[in-house]
Amino acid sequence: MKISPKAKIWLKVLVVLLILRIAIGVLLYYLVEHKFVNIIQYIVSKESGNAYRFDADDIDFSLFKRNIVISGARLTGKDTVNVAAHFDVSIPRVYLSIQSWRALILHKKLLVDSLSVISPALIIHEHVARGSRQEGFQLSSLVQHLEQTLQYVNARIVHLQNGSLVYSKVNGPPPLRVDHFNFSILNFSKVTNSDNHILGSDDVDFSFDRQHWILPDGRNTISFRRLHFSGKKQIFELDSATIFSAATATKGEMSLQADKFYFNARHLPAIYMREELLIDTLVCIRPVLKLPGKKVSTKDKKIALDSLPNTLFKRMNFRYIEVKDGELLLRGNVSTGTTQTYQPEYL
Repeated sequence: MKISPKAKIWLKVLVVLLILRIAIGVLLYYLVEHKFVNIIQYIVSKESGNAYRFDADDIDFSLFKRNIVISGARLTGKDTVNVAAHFDVSIPRVYLSIQSWRALILHKKLLVDSLSVISPALIIHEHVARGSRQEGFQLSSLVQHLEQTLQYVNARIVHLQNGSLVYSKVNGPPPLRVDHFNFSILNFSKVTNSDNHILGSDDVDFSFDRQHWILPDGRNTISFRRLHFSGKKQIFELDSATIFSAATATKGEMSLQADKFYFNARHLPAIYMREELLIDTLVCIRPVLKLPGKKVSTKDKKIALDSLPNTLFKRMNFRYIEVKDGELLLRGNVSTGTTQTYQPEYL
């Protein structure tokens, strides 16, 4: 079959356009992957003082859908010996929805519409003993790092699924392990002191499932089936919880179990800005409080009650406590006993 001269011209044009499209696609793939990796590596190196490096097993993207998928992302310390502490981060999969390829390729600026982080694992280890663990691991410091990360990513929506954390220190108690952690934040701007914008956002939601925490003092533990916080409702829900304080030479063991705790805070930003938990209302559903029966002085009682909160927060305040179907069990040598209902101001 003979092809007409006009058809040959069109065929040549199509071949040129196809080759041109392939060439542009390969060029854009190189530019996007190279620029993206360079941007992440530059940010990590700059913010860490060249102490950490970023690597990834694979990076894939779609130009039309404007998304990037990172597989096997890792953030590792270059020096894990001559430093006071170091951390390692591994993330099996990260999904980013990009606002603009132009900003990424031409201006090295990463503008993200949404970010999904799947099964991230954070390991923190301190090489220098500095007393109790809370001196090294502070919620305010963690929030500060979170704020810096969110500001650089500049994502409108952030989702974190099934995260985990292991914190340990030299000559310290058993590592603090937190897993099955889920977190989402909408329209993050900047962490402020406003009750209407928790963590500087329009909405925050997080949950922990099936936890057993050994607290910084190594004596107290907290176990629960689920902890959930809703930013819209501004309420915490704690299901099937057990708080246990092991016995010491001067104090007997204590425990508190409950089917559910509900509580809301008067000023939520105080939790992560000043490490203060200011509870407005605490509701305990079917709690069982077990106390040592040995009579102790008022001072000893205060120390016993203060030991648990002080490992978590600098200050805790309760305005109102409601107990439904509660039990109080005293064990050991008891000469007298009374049951009282009260609304404590401080613990």
